[in-house]
Parts: sequence; C-alpha cells; structure tokens
Amino acid sequence: MRHSTHDILQRIEQEVEFLSAPQVLRESIARHQQCLLSLAESLLCAGMEQADIDARITQMLDTYKAELLRTIHELRLSDGGAP
Repeated sequence: MRHSTHDILQRIEQEVEFLSAPQVLRESIARHQQCLLSLAESLLCAGMEQADIDARITQMLDTYKAELLRTIHELRLSDGGAP
C-alpha cells in the first residue's frame, strides 16, 4: 500500500509527540514537518524543473539545519553544558 506524503508526515508527527525531547525541540520538528509537507505538495503540483526542485529543497534543509543547531546549542547552554 502506497502512503501519501501527508500520511507519512502525520505519522511522524504522532511519533514526535512521544519523544522525551524538550518542548522547544519538538516544536521545531513539528514546524519543519509542516514545511516539508507544504513543500512536497507544492513541488508535486508545480511541474518544476529538477534543478529548481533541488534548489528549493536545499534552501529548506539549510534553514532547518541552522535552526536545529541553534536550538541544540541553546538547550546545552540552558542545561549548564558546554557551548
């Protein structure tokens, strides 16, 4: 059975709710999960060239990487850990 992107991301969101990660990290994951869903749906409907699709995905992943690294750094500092 083939699952839609929405079904897959919804399942991930449900699994994230059970993580013991800090709330700020779960919120970041949920926000980017929503961005992934929107991006996937848009790219499927847009009929874009592969190079444009690659550029959009790279941009989204770079943004997520920066936010995730910043969140982890802030969590370490708030726990009294090393920066």
